[in-house]
Amino acid sequence: MWGRRGEGSGSLRIREFAVGRTVGASLLLASLLTVPVNTLAQAPQKVTFNMGWLPQGSMMGFAVALEQGYYAESGLAVELHRGYGGLQATNDVAQGNFHVAYGDPASVILNRSKGGRVKLVGMILDRFPMGAVCRKEAGVRTPKDLEGRALSHAPGSPDTIIQPIFFRLNGVNPQAVKMVTLKPEVNISNLLEGKIDCISGWRGSTYSVVQVLARRRGREITFLPFRDWGMDIYANGIVTSDRLVAEQPDLVRRFVRASYRGYAWGGRSPEQAVELLLKRFPMLDREIVTLQWRESHEIMQGSAFRERGYGWIVEEKMARTLKTVTEAYKIQQPITTADIYTNEFLAGTP
Repeated sequence: MWGRRGEGSGSLRIREFAVGRTVGASLLLASLLTVPVNTLAQAPQKVTFNMGWLPQGSMMGFAVALEQGYYAESGLAVELHRGYGGLQATNDVAQGNFHVAYGDPASVILNRSKGGRVKLVGMILDRFPMGAVCRKEAGVRTPKDLEGRALSHAPGSPDTIIQPIFFRLNGVNPQAVKMVTLKPEVNISNLLEGKIDCISGWRGSTYSVVQVLARRRGREITFLPFRDWGMDIYANGIVTSDRLVAEQPDLVRRFVRASYRGYAWGGRSPEQAVELLLKRFPMLDREIVTLQWRESHEIMQGSAFRERGYGWIVEEKMARTLKTVTEAYKIQQPITTADIYTNEFLAGTP
C-alpha cells in the first residue's frame, strides 16, 4: 500500500519534472526567438548583380566567387543577372533596380551629369579593350581608314559613348563613317559573311568571339585597338550607388573583396575557373570562354596591379578618363574624380 502510494508519488514527481522541462524548453525557445538576428546565425544578405550583358569570360571572378563559396563565406547571397548594355546597367543601379553592376566610367560620368549618384568601387578592365574588328579586306589599319566604311555596334553598349570620343581624338569625320546598330549576334554574322566592314569589339568579349568563329570558318580579321590611338582610359569595373556606399558600406566591402578573391583564384587556376563558369552557364562555348578569360585577366593587370593588386584605380588615369568624357560631351556640371570612384573597399592582392 505504502509502496504503491510511493510509486504514485514518484510518478507524479516525474510527470511534474517532465512538464517543467517542456515548459522550460518552450520558454527558452520563445526567448531565443526574441533575440536579435545578429546574435544568432545571421541569414545571408541578398545582393543583385547586373552583368552588363550576357555571361562571358570577363565575368569569371563573380562566377568563381559564387561556385567557390566566397560570397557565402562573406554572408552574401549573390544573384547574377544578364544586362542590356553598360549604360543601362549603370542607370539601373542609380534607380535602385540592382545593388551593383558591371559598368564603365563613361556611363557613370554621364549618369551623374543627369543627376544620378553612382560610382566605381573597383576596376576590372584596367587597360582599355575596345577597338574596331574588321574584315581583312576592309584594309583598316588606322582610325582614318574607318572613313567610308560601315561600323556596327550593339544597342545600349558603351561603344556608342566611346566612338565619338575616339573619332574626335583622331580627326575622323564621323559623317564619313556609316554607323549601324545591330544585335550582337547579327553584328558578328554580318561581319563574317562580308555584309559589313567592321564591328565594335572588346578584347575579352566580342573580339574573342569573332577570333574563334573566324578561325573556324577560315576568315581573316584585323583589330584596331583604340588604346593605341589615344584612348588610354579606364573601361569596366564594379559600379554601385552612393546610397549603398553610405548606408551599407560593409556589404559593399564584402562583395568587392569576395569578387576579387574570385578573380585571383581564376588567374591562378584558369582551366578550373573555366570549368566553374561553364558549370554555372553551360550554354557557353568552352573555346570562346577560355580565350575571353585569358584576354580579360591580362587586361586586368594595369600599372598598379603589381603593388596594389586587383581593382585599384589610379587617380591620374581616372582624371584623364573624366577629362576625356566631359570634354567630348561638353558636360557643364562639375564632376570630380572623388564623385566617380573610390578605392576604400579594396583589400589589395587576395
